[in-house]
Amino acid sequence: MARRGRNYAWMLVMSMLVLGVEAMLGLVAVMVVLATTESPGRVPGTLTLVLLPLLAVAGVLFGVLFSHVVVMPAVWLGDALARLFHRPTAWWWVLPAVALLALPASFLFVRGAGAVPVPVRLASWAAVAAFSLPAVLLARLRGPRRSWRPVGRVALWGAGSVLGAAVLGALALATGVVDAYEPPSLTARTLAGSWANGDPDVLVLHADGTATATGLARFEDDGTRADPCDGRGSWTLDPGDDAWAQRVTVRVPGCATQEWHVGGNEEHPLLYVHVGDEDAGDLFELTRSNR
Repeated sequence: MARRGRNYAWMLVMSMLVLGVEAMLGLVAVMVVLATTESPGRVPGTLTLVLLPLLAVAGVLFGVLFSHVVVMPAVWLGDALARLFHRPTAWWWVLPAVALLALPASFLFVRGAGAVPVPVRLASWAAVAAFSLPAVLLARLRGPRRSWRPVGRVALWGAGSVLGAAVLGALALATGVVDAYEPPSLTARTLAGSWANGDPDVLVLHADGTATATGLARFEDDGTRADPCDGRGSWTLDPGDDAWAQRVTVRVPGCATQEWHVGGNEEHPLLYVHVGDEDAGDLFELTRSNR
């Protein structure tokens, strides 16, 4: 299937290759940003390896769909505009073609977001157009019938770009050029005090190792909220091997024994537990109410 001398298979491969390189560069950037952002925990390396094949399959499906909906139609529309205005060799006709086809595609991305402000819609449109343009420009290159070498060169340069970005991101995090987030390292002294979640003094950790719960929320295994509990008990701090491994164990009769994780920052530390399925990411948090 070809139009006006263009090789359909070559266009599709080039489009998906460029989109894949852009997606991988975006993924590297997202991983660096996430490493610097306050988060409830680190993603285990094994989980990342499990997710990579799933992400690859999803990426291929997305690349095929995006190529057929935006990239290749933009190439053909650019060709049509160039012929219409008697500039058959001019490449810049793909610019209005990309801008036009990116508009409905961007609306699909924000369709389920409810009432979206106009600036957000415009930003989404610009992002889709910018994401599409490199793939459109390379997919429209002439001469694919004679050689597939341009595809190999793009693959080589793309792989090098992704690898280089990943190495630079890792070095920036490792050398402290970019500060990676980690929870504050707390001590028994800094933990002692009142912790709350909207109500004052939900949990008080006393300096002598005793704990007082007043209306402390409880949750069933499925994440539903149970009746709150009150009582007096004890608490201990396990500093772990690093800041991520800190655990504060609270034992209060009538309340479930809970291991609280440490989050927040030095100025505003927090304690949190996972609610229901840990993979769902639902948390119940307590913040310091006073010192």
